[in-house]
Amino acid sequence: MEKNQLLNRVWNSKKSRMNAEARLIALNFYASFFLSYYGVTFLCFQLSSKFFPQSVFISQIDWMATSSSLVVMVFSIIVGSQDLKNKSRDMKKCYVELSEAEEIIENGSLDDGYRKYNEIMKKYDNHLVFDYWKINLFKKLNSSESGFDCGLRHTIYFLYKLLSYVVPLTLFLVPIIVFVKYIYPSL
Repeated sequence: MEKNQLLNRVWNSKKSRMNAEARLIALNFYASFFLSYYGVTFLCFQLSSKFFPQSVFISQIDWMATSSSLVVMVFSIIVGSQDLKNKSRDMKKCYVELSEAEEIIENGSLDDGYRKYNEIMKKYDNHLVFDYWKINLFKKLNSSESGFDCGLRHTIYFLYKLLSYVVPLTLFLVPIIVFVKYIYPSL
């Protein structure tokens, strides 16, 4: 493998790890925010029966509060077991080490840099394909990639990004809509 190919491979790996770190940090923030948000929302639902006794849903409040508290507890366990902060730290360590490998390749031995690169790749978890696609979104991944494959990759990435905005917005608005419907059942 020649020097430019190896440098390109190291750069792509490093940039993909940077994208993965940013994605994991955002995912950790969203997970923490929505667990807190839903915890407070369900508490408000439970307390609202004291302030709005005329509501049609008053008989269902205990059931809704209990089931929603169980859902928040289950998702808290799931999010806690994902260990997103440590995964993001590992991604950062990986791309810092890849920077060191890049310097070794640029300044010295190609074999030492290749060996260092392989050691780093074996030591850390891999990123998602979306992290790689993000850095290569507007160019072909290889010379044999057809226009259809490139367009399909763009479409999948666009849908992934769209979902990353629509899902949090929906998760944010649903409790508000349900709460307003609970307070004003005639709406």
